[in-house]
Amino acid sequence: MAVSASIKQRERVPGAECRTVTEVTLDSEYKEKGEELTAKELGLTTVNFAHCVVKNGSEAEATTVGTVWYDAEKSILHVNDQKTQKEMAAGKNLEKVVVLVHAFGL
Repeated sequence: MAVSASIKQRERVPGAECRTVTEVTLDSEYKEKGEELTAKELGLTTVNFAHCVVKNGSEAEATTVGTVWYDAEKSILHVNDQKTQKEMAAGKNLEKVVVLVHAFGL
């Protein structure tokens, strides 16, 4: 199963860019080196910048979510383990994790 994305807000900002707020629910099996999340899923054609906020973390002690960040160049959402601050291990169940992605682009 892939991540699911639901655009909650889309508005123009000064200039030609738009800003979207998208609620992203992660997968039951975290992919090695991150989850694919396209600009289209974020309501844009290109992403210039994105800021991620954890809305709901995992309830499992072994999968405590730390920081989450979006690589716009590769269209990948990365999740770091809070304890190690390294990328979450592949195969971890993150289906209860919800992230708000504030994205700017065209």
